[in-house]
Amino acid sequence: MTIAYRLLHLTDFHWDAKTGEDQKLVVDKLLEDVRDLTANRKVDVIVFSGDLVDKGSNSDDFEQAKALLLDRIRDIVGLTDDDILICPGNHASGRGAGARAASIRARRSLHSFRRSGDPHL
Repeated sequence: MTIAYRLLHLTDFHWDAKTGEDQKLVVDKLLEDVRDLTANRKVDVIVFSGDLVDKGSNSDDFEQAKALLLDRIRDIVGLTDDDILICPGNHASGRGAGARAASIRARRSLHSFRRSGDPHL
C-alpha cells in the first residue's frame, strides 16, 4: 500500500519588522499563487524548512511571521496548526541565550506536524 502526502514547501521568509511593509506585499502575491495552485489540489502538510524570522532573538517576530504568513496559508489550504512542520534555520537558532529563550516561547505558538492515529508517521 502506498501512502502519499501532498506537501506545500516554503522556506527562508526572514521576517523582519524593519522591512515588514515590503514583506507584506510579497506575501500577498504569494497567497494569490498558493490559492491558485491549491484550488483543485488538496494539501496535506505545510513544511517550512528554515528561517521564518531574520533574527531569532525576538519572540514577537515569530508571532508576527506566523500571523502574516503561516496562519494565512494554513487557512487558504484548509489545514490546522497541527499540519505545519517547521524546521528552525540558522537565523532562528544559535544566537545565544536570548535566542534560545525566544525560540522556546515561539514553539508554544508554532506546532509540529502530527497526525494522531496515522500508523505511517
